Amino acid sequence: MARLAVRLPPGVREIGPKLLQPVLPRSAVEPRPPGDGVFVPKGTRLADAEWLLIEAALVDTGHDRARAAKALGIGVRTLRRKLNGG
Repeated sequence: MARLAVRLPPGVREIGPKLLQPVLPRSAVEPRPPGDGVFVPKGTRLADAEWLLIEAALVDTGHDRARAAKALGIGVRTLRRKLNGG
């Protein structure tokens, strides 16, 4: 951010998506949809998208693995295996 602030054109006081696009990956500056869903940027690997869903389910359930597994439609053992990298 410090490098970006130094490179700001004269008179620019706000750092927005147009200024960030050359510096950050495209997915980091794309607008996110409203609501409580999980945002998965284009080009995200399936394994990474799955992790985003698992992480959201755990947060939503207060890290209750049984409830998170049920919300994801998988068994607790499957969730445990995925969390352990398997």
